[in-house]
Amino acid sequence: MQAVIVDDERNARLNIKVLLEEHYGKCQIIGEACSVNSAITLLQSTKPDVVLLDVEMLDGTGFDLLDAVSPYNFHIIFITAYESFAIRAFKYNALDYILKPIDYRELKLAMQKAEQWKNLDKLDSIIPDPNNESSPFKIKLSNSDGTFFLDIASIIRLESFKNYTTFHLENRPPIVVSKTIGFYEDLLPESIFHRTHQSHIININHVFQLVSDGFSTIRMRDGTKVPTSIRRREQVKRKIRKAKPG
Repeated sequence: MQAVIVDDERNARLNIKVLLEEHYGKCQIIGEACSVNSAITLLQSTKPDVVLLDVEMLDGTGFDLLDAVSPYNFHIIFITAYESFAIRAFKYNALDYILKPIDYRELKLAMQKAEQWKNLDKLDSIIPDPNNESSPFKIKLSNSDGTFFLDIASIIRLESFKNYTTFHLENRPPIVVSKTIGFYEDLLPESIFHRTHQSHIININHVFQLVSDGFSTIRMRDGTKVPTSIRRREQVKRKIRKAKPG
């Protein structure tokens, strides 16, 4: 479980960290922010599973932050000294609303709830398809147009922009969903899919050419060129050799 703490009081952030270390060791704190603006920047560059969020801060509220980064893929646990915001918090689908001073048992239960939801999110996104030997799993994607069930083998590549991910597919238009590319990086089988760049994941079975243009570019079967680093390009080569020996 990866978490971000957002609170304008340094001692409050430290207290949350200590309680998590002592009572929920499975949590990794990947970032802290002391204001709405700094939290916006932090959440654009990290992929937490859960955000532990204060309500009142010097430059705004936790609700302002959630509005600014919406849509988001993380779960929310509010930790605040104010009872009066609880109803509003649950309108933002908060998993829990913990009052200060923090009872470590409440915090532990809230984190367990967040972990359960994280696991359910992933289970709900991958659907077994035992009748299809070449692609035994389907992935479920949902957006405003509806819900789509796709063969994993049909995914050519994924491309991200902020908190959105576009699926580029065989024989059909792209599908855009409001989840980060990191969510799908954890979900899709790493033997087939490879993160070539901060914004790109490719299906190595759809690689057409490793272009020798001095820019470490990969050309896909749909004609698109995907950027990659030299280090990641070598990893792609190894995966292709492993997937297609000889």
